[in-house]
Amino acid sequence: MPTSDKVWQYLRGVTLYGPLLAEKDRLAQRYRFFHWPIEFTDVMVRGGFDLIVGNPPWEKTTPDAKEFFATYNPEVRFMSPEDHEAAYSRLMGTPPRAPASW
Repeated sequence: MPTSDKVWQYLRGVTLYGPLLAEKDRLAQRYRFFHWPIEFTDVMVRGGFDLIVGNPPWEKTTPDAKEFFATYNPEVRFMSPEDHEAAYSRLMGTPPRAPASW
């Protein structure tokens, strides 16, 4: 497994163990790593970026109450929608404890 130390040695021109380089190439191909200091060396030498603007996610994660509460009481999964609210209120009033699946 390539470590940061090996990466820095490689960047300084030290010859590394051949299979390590092959593994590095395999992993880089598979995961398409992006390393800010290597990609933007000139900017990093001057102190880095002042601001990085990213593209917000297109989808939002919404909580699923049934899935959450079923962790604490598996019977919630099989209740009717009308019974869910009462069960949620009951579970919210009980002290926190480890989920039933633990």
